[in-house]
Amino acid sequence: MQFEWTVNWKFLPEDIFLGKPLALALLVATVAIWAALFLGKWPSVQTAMRAKRGAGGAGGAVLLDPAYVILTLFASSFVGVAFARSLHYQFYSWYFHQLPLLLWSSPRLPLLVKLASLAAVEYAFNVYPATPASSAWLQVAHGATLASVVLAQVPGPLAREAPHSKRDKES
Repeated sequence: MQFEWTVNWKFLPEDIFLGKPLALALLVATVAIWAALFLGKWPSVQTAMRAKRGAGGAGGAVLLDPAYVILTLFASSFVGVAFARSLHYQFYSWYFHQLPLLLWSSPRLPLLVKLASLAAVEYAFNVYPATPASSAWLQVAHGATLASVVLAQVPGPLAREAPHSKRDKES
């Protein structure tokens, strides 16, 4: 863990950054947010399947809603990023594409906040070496994105209608 190259938490003193209390607090926050999302925010696939079968739905294969899948995957990944103790410049290349979807998943977040969050993340990853100010802006942007994830409108896990296969069309 090198404080010198981190992009986030650079506004903290190095001894706090490297200390176990921060690492433990970030781990607890990560697990708590994941638990809150998975237990309370996102309907489970099993619950949706039971409800579908109880309503007279077919008991065969189930098609998951692509929007549900991508939102849960991106949000889960982002929670890990938001509470990472150390982010380095190369991390931006694999999570930047998730940010627009995550920010726009909540209609309650004002457009200006969404745009400012994207700009702040871009700014933070374009300052080299990271400064306390660029790091603080990154954390503010991550906070706004995390708020959007928590406030997101999550679609149900099951697709409304399964696409017909070629074999179904022939019969």
